[in-house]
Amino acid sequence: MVILKKKIILASKSQSRIKLMRSFGLDFDIVPSTIDETKVLFISELKKAKDIALAKAIAVANLFPLSIIIAADTYCVVNDQILEKPKNLKEAKEMLKMQSGQKVICQTGFCYLDGYNNFEVSKLISTEMNFRKISEREIEQYIFKYPVLEWSAAYHPDNVEGASFLKSVSGSFTSFFYGLPIEELVACLEKSDIEI
Repeated sequence: MVILKKKIILASKSQSRIKLMRSFGLDFDIVPSTIDETKVLFISELKKAKDIALAKAIAVANLFPLSIIIAADTYCVVNDQILEKPKNLKEAKEMLKMQSGQKVICQTGFCYLDGYNNFEVSKLISTEMNFRKISEREIEQYIFKYPVLEWSAAYHPDNVEGASFLKSVSGSFTSFFYGLPIEELVACLEKSDIEI
């Protein structure tokens, strides 16, 4: 009897997501989706991460139908305003000022398509963060020290300064930290009979 090795594809080039996936010791390929996110139809502007993640997964699944596709999309929301990746350092600075002393919602769209067993999981995971007041000097130092243009909301907690901006976090830590909800991913992998 031949046992088919299931092909797992991460539809993202995010280093944080790749790092998390590698922590499982999984054998997976990286095939970033190249969809135009501005063309994705969605019901709610504030919840569009789920629809974008699904669109990314479908685009890659069309190329590799007999595979397991994992896709995600993440951005932050402050006072009903979406903060995605800043276009320049000036915008990054403004985003950090907006988050200072505020409640910030990290929205992560998660999609898992199993082409072998023909099942799909598509969810929106919300994580609430409370930022302390951040000084102008701290913001200036942060934007010049770290690659803030690569991060949604110009922020990532994977450094001492970034972690120190937070007062509290409530919800999926890995959604916020890595852009991928580990608890959802593990459940899907188990359903696909993937050992981790």
